[in-house]
Amino acid sequence: MARALSSLCLVIVLLAGGSAAAKGKDKIAILGLEVLGTTTVDSESTRVAQDLTVALRTRPKAGQGPYQWTPGSERELVDEKIMNSCPNEDKDCMAKIGAALGADYLVYGKIERKQLGGQAGYQISLKLLKVANAQQMPGWTEFIPIAETSLTKLQEWARKGYKKLTNDFDGGVLRVRIANEGFDRGTILIDGEERGNITAGSGEVPSLPEGRYKISVVAGGFERWDSEEKVTIRNGETTTEQITLKQSRSTVPGCDPLVSKDCGGTLSDAPSRNRAVWKGMFIGGLVIAAGGGVYGFLEDQKRKDAQACGDMDGEMFGIGDCADFGTEDARDKAGEKAARNGNIAWVVIGAGGAIALVGFVKGFVLGGGSSERVSTRARKGRSELVVAPIVTDRSAGATLRFRW
Repeated sequence: MARALSSLCLVIVLLAGGSAAAKGKDKIAILGLEVLGTTTVDSESTRVAQDLTVALRTRPKAGQGPYQWTPGSERELVDEKIMNSCPNEDKDCMAKIGAALGADYLVYGKIERKQLGGQAGYQISLKLLKVANAQQMPGWTEFIPIAETSLTKLQEWARKGYKKLTNDFDGGVLRVRIANEGFDRGTILIDGEERGNITAGSGEVPSLPEGRYKISVVAGGFERWDSEEKVTIRNGETTTEQITLKQSRSTVPGCDPLVSKDCGGTLSDAPSRNRAVWKGMFIGGLVIAAGGGVYGFLEDQKRKDAQACGDMDGEMFGIGDCADFGTEDARDKAGEKAARNGNIAWVVIGAGGAIALVGFVKGFVLGGGSSERVSTRARKGRSELVVAPIVTDRSAGATLRFRW
């Protein structure tokens, strides 16, 4: 009994959550596409229009995307124009149709059989209207060849068109194909991070935000492959990279340079994460050096003030700004203290500059990561830049040492 009540409560919560989520979305209605023709409309064009309309309605009916489906809005554009006395697709008249259906947004359009570049197909034109203020949103126009009018292909076209029409993108897809015969497995890296696997010569990285990326592929027995230029990924599109890998010089069979440090290859140890640390070190060093500079400037001004008061005639001492020192002895001590503080400021500037220099070289010059070639017999020492600060009570500096 208790288990049954718990299950009932769970169902109620899920339904309530679903209805609450649905209330947050605007409603959308998609009218059946109007088929255009010079004289008569053929049955095949009508079939394509109907299949495409049904496919367009699939995503909002499933609760996916930015809009929810408007119940009872499965109407045809031609019928609605006749019933509402709309001679054309005037936006005010179409807004009236959308309001009568109870929709916040209305999708409508036409399909016409055409020839494009000697190829037969269908010209699709869809419009999206915001019903409340009859605002025309960006539409979608596409030519679909006859060869791509099967039900499966039309569903793909509808999915692409609906996403573009409603700006409902979840990123692009990167597809990597290996041309090497008999290639087994590998790993896809995006900007140095593992993002996907390659099996049987092919692999994909879905849902990549629109942008440009450095693509790499690593696999056992092959040299690491890096794209010469960054690859552009666009929302709603699939970008394919066809590559050929070079055999690795390593004599260790089945050796994967991404996993094992006992085989030849280039090892990448989280360059993006290290780069952020070194850049933060660079900025922190600049802040320290700047603070030391400001402190040194103020102390130097105090030292100069004390020196200037000491150069004045005895009867002038104790008048104006020099009165702050009180006595000659206090003036001399203040001057000595300011000089010592100035030296300390130079030490701070030197230390901050050294820190900033290390962060700059590691984060910007060397790229934040360490890459090294290793051998199966003995690992070679890695190249590195060493910066050693030198601080004394009278000066500050640093030495640079490059080891390879």
